[in-house]
Amino acid sequence: MLKRAIRRLVVWTSAPPLDDAYRLVYRALIRSAAYLLSRGQRTLAVYVCRGCAKREIVPGLSDIDFMVIARGERDVPAIRIIFRTLALVSLRVIEYYPRLVMTRQTLELRWRAAPIWQYRLQEGKTTWERLHGVDVLGALPPLSQAQERATNYQEMTRWWLLFAKQVLGQSSRARDPIVSNAICYKSVAELRNLRHALET
Repeated sequence: MLKRAIRRLVVWTSAPPLDDAYRLVYRALIRSAAYLLSRGQRTLAVYVCRGCAKREIVPGLSDIDFMVIARGERDVPAIRIIFRTLALVSLRVIEYYPRLVMTRQTLELRWRAAPIWQYRLQEGKTTWERLHGVDVLGALPPLSQAQERATNYQEMTRWWLLFAKQVLGQSSRARDPIVSNAICYKSVAELRNLRHALET
């Protein structure tokens, strides 16, 4: 409830000069989180993903997504604790996805075997911003044309499922007009991009 109220306030007041102030807050959160996630010897790389990486921050709607590559399996639980804490403290502006904390070996396995991960990681190779460590995404081998088509198909399916769940479903997010409108817009935009990719 608190996040929803804050989101509405930020969206309704996101006009000059406040929108620039909100983006400064986002950038401060990104820098602080990257610093905390990269402390010590547990982390091989930290990336900020999607809109925040492309400087396409929409105050109140954009979440901050990170992918963290741990040095070894024993480092994953500690990084996830930091990640989860950041999500709680930021009222989930920093989104916590346990599966986005992984070792390099897990990353490479997903790249070889899972089309839905191939799509996301291929996006990461071209648009995500590396904030710490070595460029593990840049070291991944290129996908074949057949693999790229399979990844696009999987991503199209994911967006239709997300649309059905968050706009047509019965969850609190489906009843939130700000979230449901944002999901409608993102679904159309992402599906148009994927159709263009499949056709070209």
